[in-house]
Amino acid sequence: MEQSSIKFKIDNFYNEISGLYDPIMISGENIERSSLSNYIGKLMQSKFGADVGLHNTGGTRDSISNGESLSYAKLHAISPFDNTVVLIDVTGEELWDAIGGENAYFRTGLSMNDIQMQSTYKLALNDYIFGSKWFLRDKPAVFTGVTVLDLFVETVENQSSVYETWTSTLPIMFNQNVSLFAHLITYSSQIHI
Repeated sequence: MEQSSIKFKIDNFYNEISGLYDPIMISGENIERSSLSNYIGKLMQSKFGADVGLHNTGGTRDSISNGESLSYAKLHAISPFDNTVVLIDVTGEELWDAIGGENAYFRTGLSMNDIQMQSTYKLALNDYIFGSKWFLRDKPAVFTGVTVLDLFVETVENQSSVYETWTSTLPIMFNQNVSLFAHLITYSSQIHI
């Protein structure tokens, strides 16, 4: 009797999560963690129309192999944290400091060599990096509530409706542009639990 009730519970758990392992697309390339971090920066830059998207390699926990299935479970293994995107206007000098050793993706027409120290740039970065950069904490920022994982899943799902094989060079495809409903707040005014 106990065994059938345990089997019933296990079957229920399996049914709840089995779809997470179904392939969305198959990868057509090998891509290491640092390159995936740059790709995630590209997703943030593209989704929010930022000048630069910034993501850390430590926040990217897995690579992709050629021929590997990209499922929800795989995308979660790549980005297992609930890091959300923060938008902030920074000077060129602050941008240089923020990039440091992180993976930065620049909008078309901009590179590290083009940054003007006194100019203003829109930076999209994950909240982990934002919190670690003390010089950004008192600046007004938009906390979007959009997770890095959500961006990855959204674009791969949309790409799968057009392409059979995933590569990092496919066009980024989002459902729609984000109209920012989030409000400007400073880091120091947030409540941390």
